[in-house]
Amino acid sequence: LLSMEELHLKRKLHRYGYKSFYQPQIRVDHFIPENRLKRKWFFKRFFWQGRSEARSFIMMNGKKYKERFSILIEYFKHLVERRFGIRKGNQPGKNFSGFKLFELVLLLVKHLGFVWEVLFYIKKNKVPDEITCLKKT
Repeated sequence: LLSMEELHLKRKLHRYGYKSFYQPQIRVDHFIPENRLKRKWFFKRFFWQGRSEARSFIMMNGKKYKERFSILIEYFKHLVERRFGIRKGNQPGKNFSGFKLFELVLLLVKHLGFVWEVLFYIKKNKVPDEITCLKKT
């Protein structure tokens, strides 16, 4: 369930000087099988979303363990400030009932996936970092 390949490609293209744009008139329909409407699938999906986000950060910002450690520190700062609403003068939200509780648990699972990937990432395949293009002959 690794994802975010479109965002990763966009970032690579921008790195090489290409531009991208958002086209709101484009419509994409997705078929959603019934098994993707169950809680078990959401937990798995959010864990792998966290891993995908971490993998994207690692690929773009540094693969060495020391670099990954700084990514983890920045990530925890982000969590405290944005996700939990703890900023100067702000009180964290206190309403954790019903759907809000499920949403909170899913976010925690996603964050666990992010931390897991940063700590245990090992590049298994040798994919070149540069973009290659096929030429017509």
